[in-house]
Formats: sequence, structure tokens, C-alpha cells
Amino acid sequence: MQTSRRDQLLLRTGGACDLDPGHLLEVFGAQRQRFVTVLRGFGPGDWAAPTRCAAWSAHDVVRHLCDCNATAAGADGRALDLTAGFDPRITPRGWLTASAGESPAATLGRFVTTTGELFALCRDRLARRQEFDVPLPFGPMDWTMLLLHAFWDSWLHERDVLLARGWQHPTDGDATATPPRTGCSSPPRWRRRSAIRCGRN
Repeated sequence: MQTSRRDQLLLRTGGACDLDPGHLLEVFGAQRQRFVTVLRGFGPGDWAAPTRCAAWSAHDVVRHLCDCNATAAGADGRALDLTAGFDPRITPRGWLTASAGESPAATLGRFVTTTGELFALCRDRLARRQEFDVPLPFGPMDWTMLLLHAFWDSWLHERDVLLARGWQHPTDGDATATPPRTGCSSPPRWRRRSAIRCGRN
């Protein structure tokens, strides 16, 4: 096991990691399709309902995932760079100001569109065999690790929305066993001291 420290951010890994980005995209795509299907059935009360993120409604969570799509696509190459001011406790909340007042229908449309754009971009990168690093909170890493984080974040926030409503969060083996099915025998786990993402208990 290795531990690195960067501005009190801890990264721990155990074992080798041989990520299969193509398979990751398939699993990620299935998760997004499932979540979008659920969201299409939401009424006003569902969008306004609280989630496991204490300060965020379901609408806020989906707006956040739209922001994450832009980040994963590289709209701002330093969006997750600690040295550029990123703070996981504060920065994502600030991103939401840009979409304040957006209707749930507009948010859902943006979510579907930006998801499609992100996946098309990633497929193109894979087809071109592109390899490059992006700044992440724990330092520069290959862009596919940002994609892995985006999937984890999306899966977790889907769970935040559904479990808060007393609904089941159905997952297949690929989603719940991400490490072996994506090729990572032990995925990186990171945390910031005294930080609770989006106020989740």
C-alpha cells in the first residue's frame, strides 16, 4: 500500500490497477441510462425532494452532475487542481450558481446532452489511443482516472437521490464490483480530512 500526501489529501492504493476504459464507458453508460429513465418520471415534488446530500435537493444533485460532465470533458483543465483553488468541500457548491433558477426540465435536457457529449468525446479519445494527464486533487493522473471518478460520483449521487426517497438502488455486478470488472484489483480511495462531500451523513 502506498500513501501520498498533497495539501492534507490522502491517496491510498493497494495492488496493481489495469483499468479497462472501454468497459468502464459501457458500465457508466448503463448507469446513466438507468438514472435518466428514473428522472424522466419525476414530478415537481420529486425534483424538490431532499437527498442524502444535506443541503441539496434532487434537482441540485442533477445540476451538480451536469457540472461534473463539463469537468470530466475538460471544459476547465484545472477544475480539480488544489493548487488552482479547488476545495471539494466548497467548490462544487459554487459551480451551482451558474445554473441557479434553471428549471428541472432544462436541467434534465442539459444532463442528457452533456452526458452524450462526454461519452462521445471519451470514445473518440480511446479510438485515437490518446494518453495525457489531467490535474486531480491528488496530483496529475491519466484522464481515464478522471472518468473513473466521474462514474463513481454519478453512481453515488444516483444512490443519494433514490435512497432518500425510500426507493431501491438497483445495480448490476459491474456497478457494485467496479474494481474487478474495470480491471482495478484495488481502486484508489481518497479523502480530505474533516471533509464530508455535499454534507452527506
